[in-house]
Amino acid sequence: YRWAYATVKSRAAEVGMGDEKKRLLAPRFDMFNHSTAVAPGSSHGYDEARQQLVVVAAAPYGAGEQAFISYGGASNGSLLLGGGFALRRNRFDAVEVTLTAKCDARRWLLLMMLAPEAPPPSQEEPPNFEYLQAPDQEQLR
Repeated sequence: YRWAYATVKSRAAEVGMGDEKKRLLAPRFDMFNHSTAVAPGSSHGYDEARQQLVVVAAAPYGAGEQAFISYGGASNGSLLLGGGFALRRNRFDAVEVTLTAKCDARRWLLLMMLAPEAPPPSQEEPPNFEYLQAPDQEQLR
């Protein structure tokens, strides 16, 4: 199972089809390498009329020159797990950390600045929620 999953995950192309994203397996598509010089979302897509995965040249490549695509705005962790490599400089690199806390009415305003999507406080039990984004210094003033 692991081998099959890794094979599909590392060789599939994620494309938008209507309102949703789908993973497609396309022979030889996995031979394209990633380049940060290619804008995410600009190198390939799904052509509804032809019902095909289409790759678009992101630069004027010469005969015999290697063409690149973008694997999207992926962190090094995603690139390593999905493609077997990491970039020395990756502008999309990030680490997700989930912090969960109970809050009382005194901390509610501060915590709402950190997680405006949090549910309203309950009288019975303080809510649990995830911090989605910390405020920057300007927001704290």
